[in-house]
Parts: sequence; C-alpha cells; structure tokens
Amino acid sequence: MGKDCVQIYLNLNISGKDRNDAQACLTALENYFKTQCNVFYEHCVFNSYVSTIQGSQLTATSRAYGNLHLPSSCEFGSLTEELIRDRSVIGLIDRGTKGELLREKSPTLDKAIDIASF
Repeated sequence: MGKDCVQIYLNLNISGKDRNDAQACLTALENYFKTQCNVFYEHCVFNSYVSTIQGSQLTATSRAYGNLHLPSSCEFGSLTEELIRDRSVIGLIDRGTKGELLREKSPTLDKAIDIASF
C-alpha cells in the first residue's frame, strides 16, 4: 500500500476495534474505492442508445444492449428484457413492423425479434 493509500486509510471512519481487524479494514477500503454508479445517467445512456432501427437490425440492437451491460448498470432487475424490447421497438423505422408489434398484447423480446426479422 502506497503513501496515498495509507493516508486514505488513516482518514477512514473505522472504530479502534475494527482497525485491528484486517477484514474490516479491507472492507472499509473497498467501500471507499468502489465506483458509485449514477443510475439516472445510465438510464439516459440506455434510452438514447438507439435512434433508428430497421426490422432486421432488431436482433443486433437487442444484443448490443446486452453487450454494453447497460441494463445491469441501470438496475432494471426483472424488467430488463421488457425495457430492451420497448426501447428497441420504439426505435424501429418500419411503421408496418412497429404497428404489428404494437398490436401484440405483450410480446417477449424473443417474439419481437422474430416478428421484426421476418
């Protein structure tokens, strides 16, 4: 641990008892250095990622969301696939395909990809 890290360690709010516990010290340092995620920012990036999509691009676009790890950093939880589906359909250029998807009661992401890719 370098001089800068020692200074950070000395300024952490750790009780005297915990300063003698290596695991407690490591946990305090991990918490200090852990990057904080700005979920609002991640939502904005997610929602602006796709501007326009051709029907045949829906599969690639949906995969791109997953490859960028945007849904996990957005903390969407169980809504991840639905939100990827919705964002992808919103970006479709082909009005016929978009209309067909919107007439579906509640298509899964896979079904949306199938409809858009025919």
